Amino acid sequence: MEGGKTSIRRQPDGGENRRPMEAPTFAFDDPRLLAGLLVEASADVIFTKDLQGRYRYANPALLQAVGLQAHEVLGRTAEQVLPDAAAARQLMDNDRQVLAHGQPVEVEEAVPSADGGWRHWLTRKTPLRDERGRIIGLLAVAREITERKLAQAQRDLIRLKLEMGVQAAGLVMAEIDYRSNQNHISAELARLFEMGEAAMTVPRQAIFDRIHPEDRPRYLQGIARAIDPAGNGHLAIQVRALLPSGTVKWLDIRLQVTFAPAADGQLQPDRGMCAARDVTSEVLADAALRVSEARFRVAAEAASDILWTNDPSGRMRGPQPGWAAFTGQRQEEYQDYGWARAVHPDDAQPTIAAWNAAVARGSKFVFQHRVRRHDGVWRTFSVRALPVQDADGQVREWVGVHTDITDLLAAGRARSEAERRYRQLFENMTEEVHFWRLEREPDGRIRSWRLLDANGPALATWQRRLDDIRGLTTDEIFGAGATGHYRPVVEQVMREQRPVSYDDFFQPLGRHFRFATVPLGSEEFMTTGADVTAMRTAQQTIERQNLELRDADARKDRFLATLSHELRNPLAPIRTAAELLARPTLAADQLALARQVIQRQVGHMALLLDDLLDVARITQGKLELRRERVALAAIVDSAVEAVRPLIERKQHRLRIELPARALELEADPLRLSQVLANLLTNAAKYTDAGGCITLAAAAEGGLLRLEVRDTGIGLAPEALPGLFRMFSQVREASDRSEGGLGLGLALVRALVELHGGSVAAGSAGPGQGSTFTVRVPLPAATGPSRPDSPATALEQAGRKVLVADDNRDAADTLALLLEADGHQVRVAYDGRTAVSLARAFQPDAALLDIGMPELNGHEVARALRQEPWAQGLVLVAVTGWGQAEDRRIAREAGFDHHVTKPVEPAALDRLLAPARPA
Repeated sequence: MEGGKTSIRRQPDGGENRRPMEAPTFAFDDPRLLAGLLVEASADVIFTKDLQGRYRYANPALLQAVGLQAHEVLGRTAEQVLPDAAAARQLMDNDRQVLAHGQPVEVEEAVPSADGGWRHWLTRKTPLRDERGRIIGLLAVAREITERKLAQAQRDLIRLKLEMGVQAAGLVMAEIDYRSNQNHISAELARLFEMGEAAMTVPRQAIFDRIHPEDRPRYLQGIARAIDPAGNGHLAIQVRALLPSGTVKWLDIRLQVTFAPAADGQLQPDRGMCAARDVTSEVLADAALRVSEARFRVAAEAASDILWTNDPSGRMRGPQPGWAAFTGQRQEEYQDYGWARAVHPDDAQPTIAAWNAAVARGSKFVFQHRVRRHDGVWRTFSVRALPVQDADGQVREWVGVHTDITDLLAAGRARSEAERRYRQLFENMTEEVHFWRLEREPDGRIRSWRLLDANGPALATWQRRLDDIRGLTTDEIFGAGATGHYRPVVEQVMREQRPVSYDDFFQPLGRHFRFATVPLGSEEFMTTGADVTAMRTAQQTIERQNLELRDADARKDRFLATLSHELRNPLAPIRTAAELLARPTLAADQLALARQVIQRQVGHMALLLDDLLDVARITQGKLELRRERVALAAIVDSAVEAVRPLIERKQHRLRIELPARALELEADPLRLSQVLANLLTNAAKYTDAGGCITLAAAAEGGLLRLEVRDTGIGLAPEALPGLFRMFSQVREASDRSEGGLGLGLALVRALVELHGGSVAAGSAGPGQGSTFTVRVPLPAATGPSRPDSPATALEQAGRKVLVADDNRDAADTLALLLEADGHQVRVAYDGRTAVSLARAFQPDAALLDIGMPELNGHEVARALRQEPWAQGLVLVAVTGWGQAEDRRIAREAGFDHHVTKPVEPAALDRLLAPARPA
């Protein structure tokens, strides 16, 4: 072989008389000649070189690859043959390794081709030896692998695009082998699930164990649907992961299952590709996404990421299924910059300008704009894109992702500013985060730790600047003792190399925090903290309110039981007395006793009802004071007169200590007398027979101080705070209460406060007596008290009176009482009859119930006021309704007076008695 070509010499056969068509056979018998033919005909490049790297032989395939003739190659080195010096030097370096080590080498080599491109070869180079074994050169056989390299590069590019898309979307990946029941998880997913730092293969059960127990049934249902061959093999679900550290994370999981036939020909799940995204912050920011499963599916669909690609110039090319599905645009509509027509008009030009600037720089693109969905609804997206570069640093294409953030923006508009949303995670967290590096003793024990970094929320909580405290220890930042306080936690975290979550009251700041400390290798750790002081305070407030509600409910139950008891007590003697009155043989003294019993018990019931009505008026803010200038002595006399029977029965000594100078008040005399009467009654009940009760008054600046002191059973300190609450009664003294609803002291406080005053109770303890002190304002100047206004009355006794009430017993007994006083009485049991009877009878006064059938009392009053003869008629409403609003309505209907049941006979006498001259 010469000049890269093979010559074939024919050997003579000893004569010229060959048959013309006889084929020569000697070439097939010559191994050297046959090898030469094979080398010349081979598509592989075959060559030899000497020790100086000069080509000694090159077959046609090599000459064709470099585009040269044999004389341009043979006797020359690669540097002299190839146009690219760097490639030539690499080939010669490979040759020298073969010659130096004397061993065959297989290596991939890139060689410039004749057409100006590059071709890749898999070359096997073998040392050539002479008969004595000395290396004299090398033999090389090279097979072109250019197409394989290009295919591999394309696969690498596709994998890089996928990885960048996954990175841009914040996804973690897993591949499931359903036949072996194994999960091949990425390093990111392993770290997220606190399984380790590297990619690994784990049983499917290990992943299931990380699912929150409350979400497992729903998760299993979703998996069952996904692996059902009758379905599409797709799963989109959002569940919580409960990690070994106790941390709970929300995951948005997408799974696609493929199926393969089993031995019986039936389809069964084969493999699955799973992508998951940590959406904890989004879920916490928008709790409304979890209101219902239906709303969750809609929101999850709306929040799906849209992946897309653009060419190096930034133009959209090729199919973009995600974009087309969301916007409804066809490929010819979104090509180039057509996608901008689906962007909101206000956002389109800013987006294009920012996008072109990012493409020009070849840098990451981050933006936010609104995109019109296929149904015409505008959704707001966070847009991120990264350039995909080849080995030479040239941009091959752009990979981007649209993430729907509409619901997040609606849930927290204050947190949705674009600047905060696209800051680094460290600066954008609402929780405080700080990083620390350990300082150790020579023996390895932890001495302290120094601050490396802290985010804005942490610095705001500490009220410090990072430059002032970076590198300081916890004791140097927060004061002595901080390191010792947290040392056990830090030692546990660094020893076990796992996160620890805990709640703690941080003494230097005086606030409650929920901390999580996470190891970052062997010498650093991170701590996150959330201020839960408000939550703790709210929880304590709720607990206190619950206790108060339970206490109020218990007091209400006791009140209802007491009310039932107090109403039954007077009813029993009333019923007995009524039975006695029905017996004709009753003696006069017995008759008088029965009548007194009924009057006394009815009076007691009336007082109970009055207390209840007063409580209702006070709690509704409808109790009106009738203030007037009144002497203190008159109020005291009225109160003492009311309780004198009880004091005398208990044989108490009552001392009255009033100022020497007469004092006057601007007050409601009835209500202020009621306050003193309640306090005196309370003292009399809870003081043993023969005790001493003192009512003292004194002026203190602009206030009047009234004290009721007794020598009774006293009060325990724990009883004082609830003493003035509604329905409150001291349990230890319940046997001394002699009845009552537990309203007296509550009424005292309410009436005193209506007068602009205050009331307090005190006691040295059980058996030491009690003191109740009332303080009310004194008027600025004193003057004569105003006399009571005379009530409207009939001109003379023995008048004609109409009684109307649908309660026949009430109407008949009232009529009997009036007739006994000398009046002429007519009775009606409904409103319509009352009007007819009044027109015929023409009474001087009419006592009307309000809640009557046919016509109610108001309607009867209006009808009677229209009669010419009734201009001087005195109308009295006799009813169980006694609120201020009831009185107002009665006045508007034409009533002159409004009295509540049961009617005091004395009050009725005053209304029907002749008017006295002024």
